[in-house]
Amino acid sequence: MKKLFAVLLMLALCAACAMAETHDKLTAVPDFNVRTIDGETFALSDLLAEKDAVLLNVFATWCPPCQAEFPLFEAAFEEYGDRLGVVAVSIEPKDTDEVLDAFRKEYGLNFHLANDADVGVTDFLDATYIPVTLLLDKDGKVLYSQMGYFAAHEQLTGVIERALSEEFDGNRFAFYGVYCYDEDGNDIPGVTVAFCTDTECTTLQSDEHGMVTFYPAPGNYELKVLKVPEGYEVAEGFEPEAAEGQWTLMPLVRSEE
Repeated sequence: MKKLFAVLLMLALCAACAMAETHDKLTAVPDFNVRTIDGETFALSDLLAEKDAVLLNVFATWCPPCQAEFPLFEAAFEEYGDRLGVVAVSIEPKDTDEVLDAFRKEYGLNFHLANDADVGVTDFLDATYIPVTLLLDKDGKVLYSQMGYFAAHEQLTGVIERALSEEFDGNRFAFYGVYCYDEDGNDIPGVTVAFCTDTECTTLQSDEHGMVTFYPAPGNYELKVLKVPEGYEVAEGFEPEAAEGQWTLMPLVRSEE
């Protein structure tokens, strides 16, 4: 009897695991209730009905990359809060209401914080690695997902603005970024790169901040450096690599000519 119970328990656990999708495989989020650290309870669908999109972040207070992006989330909430809902859910059991309240005060946060024990995000999302962020449309469809932290304000706001744009087609998209700089840490505009698939290339140029941002449909892309400004060359040893949801750092040095 004990052996039978153990087998049934294992099967139940496996079934639960199978229901949790990795961020890149999850296409939509089921409706769920949120109990915040303030005792407020609401359904995700209610927040989605009020806003044009919802940013759902999964984190833990002890996670340094998670900590690094919270000032960016707060800035985005202040800028887009009339159209964007933000919910951050900790998967750390020790992140009690008191711990999360102290975290909120430390970072000056004004959006919703909750513990997953009161939400259940990990019932449908594999959060083995954190942070994980999902941007959802009004129907709970995943428009953008990222494992790992947002390294720059421009990356986060670029993702949000794309989803809130009147020209947005409603299809899921990815993010690729390139930051071009010299040995003194100066931004280098005018660097021409291409993101290529097997069938086509998209050519872009770094802006006044040395940044290239690319928001294509998810896929496999190769990064190519086509041209750098006169007087510069790509630093020796740099290997162009397109990493979804991340910035590629491209160092440039003064040419010896």
